[in-house]
Amino acid sequence: MKQKTLLTKDFQKIIKKQRRFNSKDVNVLLSKLKTSVVEKDVEDAWREFFTTCFVKNKTDANDDFTISSPENVDGLIMSDNIVFALKLLLEFKKDTNLNKVYDRARITAQCIHYMRLLSDNDRIRPNVICGADQSKAFVLYAPNFYDYLKHNYNWKCRPSDAYRQDPQLMKDLITDRNLSVWVYEFDYRKPKQAYINLQELIDEIDKLAQTNGNQYQVKVTDANITGMFSEFKRIVFNNPDEVTARESVTIFMKLLIGDNTDYYLHPNKFNVLHLPNGKEISVDAIALKAFFKHFNRQLKPKEQDRLLSIADRLIEDETRRRKGDFWTPTIWANEADKLLQDAFGKDYKENSIVWDCAAGTKNLTRDFVYSDLYSSTIYQSEVDLGEKYNPEAKESFQYDFLNDDIDLNPESNGEKWKLPKTLFIALKEAAKTNKRVIFYTNPPYGTANNLKKYGTSKSNIAQSKINAYMKKNDYGSAAQQLYAQFFVRVIKIVNDFHLKNVGIGFFTNARFFAGGNYWQKFNNKFFSKFKFIKGTMLNAGEFSDTSNTWPIVFATYKYQVGGETYLL
Repeated sequence: MKQKTLLTKDFQKIIKKQRRFNSKDVNVLLSKLKTSVVEKDVEDAWREFFTTCFVKNKTDANDDFTISSPENVDGLIMSDNIVFALKLLLEFKKDTNLNKVYDRARITAQCIHYMRLLSDNDRIRPNVICGADQSKAFVLYAPNFYDYLKHNYNWKCRPSDAYRQDPQLMKDLITDRNLSVWVYEFDYRKPKQAYINLQELIDEIDKLAQTNGNQYQVKVTDANITGMFSEFKRIVFNNPDEVTARESVTIFMKLLIGDNTDYYLHPNKFNVLHLPNGKEISVDAIALKAFFKHFNRQLKPKEQDRLLSIADRLIEDETRRRKGDFWTPTIWANEADKLLQDAFGKDYKENSIVWDCAAGTKNLTRDFVYSDLYSSTIYQSEVDLGEKYNPEAKESFQYDFLNDDIDLNPESNGEKWKLPKTLFIALKEAAKTNKRVIFYTNPPYGTANNLKKYGTSKSNIAQSKINAYMKKNDYGSAAQQLYAQFFVRVIKIVNDFHLKNVGIGFFTNARFFAGGNYWQKFNNKFFSKFKFIKGTMLNAGEFSDTSNTWPIVFATYKYQVGGETYLL
């Protein structure tokens, strides 16, 4: 079975609800469950209902479901449809209490033993599990439990006896957060509500199976949690602006780690989530139930603590986003890191000096660890806000990259430099040892002229010492562009410190790649020093507080000593 990581940005959109049964089918099910005497009665009632939903009632011309019982399972519903590649494993009990994790673990343990047999003997791996008794049901995303098949459990016992004869498996399951799921209730005295709950049950199964034949199991990490949160907000909250930044992060975190006793879908109000303070918010209940099941939430206590410590950061980012502050989304910081690896090697974070010279609050670097990181920003307040990120950094400091130390020479004025001594010495040593220095940042895009198509235009915004330096050294009109000034300051540092092994990874406006008179002098000088390696283009609207009418590129460049001019 093919398995791959699913990025949060690829999470399936909410599918249209399919009507696979009618009120009569519900009444028949409720009646049979109510009058059931033994477990086989419960099994027969549910099996008949699922057969009606998936085998008898086709909602699409491509529907081709079958139900069978290999290895004596209560039911296995399968389809050869590539888009709807359902492999639904069914297990039914009588007189359990599925609100209790022990009874959910009991059913899951039996299903894991069945999955082991199905995988070994029939080459089948279910992708959805449904457990039910005479009044309740729950749904699991089976790939989150595939790892159990690799462990040394008591595989010799009968699946139905696993909850008694495989104590280690039961112990592991009871503490598995992937079993912290919503339980559907079906009260024969409330047939209308039972109908709604059954529809939600089937809809969730549909949603979990919409994976184009691939099995997705995503490990929750501090590197992808921000993207998870963004996708969670997008697909779950019907009115996101009615939920405060702190509430949205708290809801997300509580549901993620399974600490959701006080956060539950209202039993009598459709698409309403109840919060501890009595507040109720509108959500897409099906999306909410299915979302976390695509992520493996089996987290160790230390992993839970680490993720919870990120909550403050998520609240901070969400608050800044709502205020319109400019910052780099995590998804693009991750993409930039991949391109830097392609350009400078998988281990660039371990063997390079990395200087984020417009770091802000460290959005670019905070999800990664560096052996030799320096972070600087023009505002001391941003240094303070970002102090808890990248604690391994050699220095995090206030520094005006376009003005500080411009007129100084490291050979004769070293003691006067504002640059931290550690970085000053590191740059001088890099010139001797040929250690790579990477300038990695997302510089501002402002311009001092009125050419709006180049980025934000504000009077005097580009008046800096580097601006004067560029005019003096004939860089042409590009001297008005702030991001061009960052490039030139890098060139000046390379020249001043006699560096030879240098890389650049910058987010910039894409305009200078097109050349033309405006950029000709700058391009002639810059591309005689640096060679374009690799990049990607995105819409500026991906960033906070920026227009979506112009493109941004993230590109990597390598310094070429004595190389020929390289023009795009």
